[in-house]
Amino acid sequence: MPFKQVPVLIVDGNTEIAQSAVMLRYLAKKHGLVAKTVEEQAVCDMYAEYIQDFIMNIRPWIWTITRGSSEEEKQEKFNNLFVPQVTENFGPIFQKQLEKSGTGYLVGELTWADFMLAEWSDKIVTVGKSDILDNFPKILEHRNKILLLPNIQEYLKNRPDSKF
Repeated sequence: MPFKQVPVLIVDGNTEIAQSAVMLRYLAKKHGLVAKTVEEQAVCDMYAEYIQDFIMNIRPWIWTITRGSSEEEKQEKFNNLFVPQVTENFGPIFQKQLEKSGTGYLVGELTWADFMLAEWSDKIVTVGKSDILDNFPKILEHRNKILLLPNIQEYLKNRPDSKF
């Protein structure tokens, strides 16, 4: 492992690729899920990096779930950290971009960044609170559009249970 941490993608038994967003960009290039123009690619990168920032911002809440914290601590982090991050930052930012795009995707057509957004939108409503994105219908439409793709459906049926 190049950085002594997971995840690591091993390609052809010898190339090790670390860092989640780098792996996603690699797979996108390999499978044709990269935006067409360099400007759209930059927009995908921008939103993907924002999702990484969002994850860092809610990490203390995630830890309450994954590390067996008390219900009181979970609720405190949920109310004072998770909810404001979703409703004041994540929700408005992605709702605006999806409205601007007008295609149901972040930049006009399906890209790797759409999978990242759908993953975290799904975590927000399944691990967080089922109605928390109700004021952001474009995000919910996007999430459903991606999660209903046949290959994603197949994966979701067979993946191991895990919150994060």
